[in-house]
Amino acid sequence: MKLKHLFTLLLSAAFVFSLSACDGEENSSSSSSSPTSIDSSSESTNENDNSDIACTFTVSVDTGVTAANVAFTLTSGASSYDLTSNANGVATAELPAGTYEISYNSDTLPSACTPDVYSVTVSETAAEFTLLLIDNTPDGSANKPFLVTDNATALSLDAGEELYFRYRGESATLYVGSENVSVVYNGTTYTAFDGKVTVEIGAQDYMGTIFSIKNISNATVETEMELVFPLGSMNNPIVLSGDSATTTAEVAENGSVVYKWTATKNGVLTISTANTLAYISVTNPTAIAQPDDISGAGSTTVNCSAGDVILIIVGNNFEAVEAVDVEFTIAVA
Repeated sequence: MKLKHLFTLLLSAAFVFSLSACDGEENSSSSSSSPTSIDSSSESTNENDNSDIACTFTVSVDTGVTAANVAFTLTSGASSYDLTSNANGVATAELPAGTYEISYNSDTLPSACTPDVYSVTVSETAAEFTLLLIDNTPDGSANKPFLVTDNATALSLDAGEELYFRYRGESATLYVGSENVSVVYNGTTYTAFDGKVTVEIGAQDYMGTIFSIKNISNATVETEMELVFPLGSMNNPIVLSGDSATTTAEVAENGSVVYKWTATKNGVLTISTANTLAYISVTNPTAIAQPDDISGAGSTTVNCSAGDVILIIVGNNFEAVEAVDVEFTIAVA
């Protein structure tokens, strides 16, 4: 993969967001809201008659609450019916027997929720349906692990408690500063040495990897987990300084080294190398500027303003089959 693509993947992995809790409303037997009928915009030309079946649809979140104002469409052949759940999470309709595909208006779903039911079959004996929504809000369980978004995270674990985490990003070393916890990663259990647990975590794609931290003592543990990234990685780039500098990057086979340089004035930064095996990608995230990459001996330029942080990723091109030292120069004018 070219470093330009690698940079895009790595940069997108650094931006992670935290999901919010579902906004579902609890069931209320005292509500007097009337059921929702078929929307007048329905494409169906089928008139209600004696063959139609009174159907009830309850939109429910797996946390035990119902979800109001969820819009969904039932489709069977050329007929479709638009429904919306009321304040109790209920929608009703008179429908002919048959199997219906369900599509949801995603804008009306509670935050962090995804549907789990996409079809129903209506018959004389099956006219009440629960349309289940899955609340994906992380809670530290094995099914809904917390997403690691910070390099350091405070932890509080009750006696025997185990919390699960999902990590996605570049290779890192995980440290948990307590002798009273264990970490399970890739099927291996790690325990403390010299007062902390150390685990090497490999680079992960968007799906990420899951690890857990467990309190193995009989008392509450207050500690911190920390991710430490190797120098020269995207999360820990090597700092370049000055208006001009010559640097040699020690690039491992199929590897790369990341640098950052901060502009002290407005100008044009030139990056150049004489190494025919080099591959260099340059980006100015502030200005959303990414000039042509350098493949082999050559140079490239990028405009910058005072305070802009320029990222430079140095690797080897496809002609290189082993580690290589890449000497390159930066100069601003």
